[in-house]
Amino acid sequence: MSTQLDTATPVQNGVLANLRVHPVCIAIDRFLRTPWYFVMVGQLALLSSTFALELITYTCYILIAIFIVLLGKDFLPLTPLIVLCYISPSIANNPGLNSNSVFSGISGIYLLCIASIFLLCLIIRLCTDGQIGQRAFLFCERRLLSGMLLLGAAYILAGAFSSNYTANGFRNALFGLIQFGSVFLFYFLFTGTIRWKDVSKNYLAWAGLCIGGVIFFQIAHIYLFNGVLVDWQIDRNAIYSGWGNCNNIGTMLAITIPFVFQLACTQKRPWVYEIIALLFLGGVVLTCSRGSILAAAITYALSSAVLIYKDLRRKNGRITRLIILAALIPLAVVFFHKELVYFFESLISRGWDPSQRDEIYMEGIKQFFRFPVFGGSFYPSDYVPFEFSSVQEFSAFFPPRWHNTFVQMLASCGIVGLGAYIYHRYQTVKLLLKKPSFGKGFIGLSILVLLGASLVDCHFFNVGPTMFYSVALAFAEKADTRLAI
Repeated sequence: MSTQLDTATPVQNGVLANLRVHPVCIAIDRFLRTPWYFVMVGQLALLSSTFALELITYTCYILIAIFIVLLGKDFLPLTPLIVLCYISPSIANNPGLNSNSVFSGISGIYLLCIASIFLLCLIIRLCTDGQIGQRAFLFCERRLLSGMLLLGAAYILAGAFSSNYTANGFRNALFGLIQFGSVFLFYFLFTGTIRWKDVSKNYLAWAGLCIGGVIFFQIAHIYLFNGVLVDWQIDRNAIYSGWGNCNNIGTMLAITIPFVFQLACTQKRPWVYEIIALLFLGGVVLTCSRGSILAAAITYALSSAVLIYKDLRRKNGRITRLIILAALIPLAVVFFHKELVYFFESLISRGWDPSQRDEIYMEGIKQFFRFPVFGGSFYPSDYVPFEFSSVQEFSAFFPPRWHNTFVQMLASCGIVGLGAYIYHRYQTVKLLLKKPSFGKGFIGLSILVLLGASLVDCHFFNVGPTMFYSVALAFAEKADTRLAI
């Protein structure tokens, strides 16, 4: 991949600009654009989540990030770190379960300080670099910007003119701002700070494989050390990590499956990626999250169809392999039916039981009818959906949610919020369908997982999945138009 400066803009002067063209910095920057970089940062995330080494991992991530923003060619290598930071906490340091986690006290102050140093370095680069900062950054074309800003305004105004807004004004606006930031921030940042003409067409796919691999091994660790198996039956309540429960883990893993298929389309030895995709699907099943399993199964089938379509005229045996891999699932059901029923009894016994979601949805609609214009804020009062945190300080800020994107928007932000969300969704669909490509197609399938699973859960209002969504939209708009159909 080219490491030369863009000749369309003048060469920068100054200490940092001179350091960027030093052979050592160029070599490091080149490494950060290879698959080995994903192996390194993925291993750091696994060490953190397995051995509670968050301080070491986050320090390494910040040092890498500071190099990128000060001495890197652009901000591209930051993209995998966004989600890896989110999925790095260990069970012992889950902030929703442990009030004395690494994110509190002295260690929390340390993390805040190093994050502030990184932010300062980022601002320095944006203010001094005329190629990816300054006016070039501020006035970069962003086709989704208007919809995101409307959605952000609806979030911040959630519950306006209601009694709930008065009672929870500051924290409601702050929570809305965080939700807006998770959708907007990284899209806005990366669309302007990456030299998209130089980006590898598979960079986001490698990031997806890295994130999915970390989550897959986290699931294996949970099964080995969390007491999930009791007499070879799954205790679903024991499936949780340092950053989410079984539903969160399952959906985050499912989101990465289309990117594995993208690598199968473009890399040598595609059978390796086809097996990995099947393993990821199995990992989602092991989370016992029904919404995640359904979303993963649909996207696996659609991704397989895209791969088959791409190879219809090739005689390389790939379609045969896909058929064989797909047949493994029903064959396993046939030959190990009794064992699988016993193993997944907790999942099978729940069947289509809505787990009180029908009641939650009805109460959310009732809140909307009480406050139809701007909703009743993110903090419900008359009816409180079930809590997910045992730490009072955590649940006092992160409110219980309505487990469906449309109900959430109506109950919290009213018709104004739903209208803003629909407009944002219209813009994203238009972006993905204009000049279609395989790159956009796999991003669209990943987003489909998030949106589909969010119809029965609150993933679109969880920070981690939405940050990945924000990054993916930047790639969809700027880079992934080159894997032509």
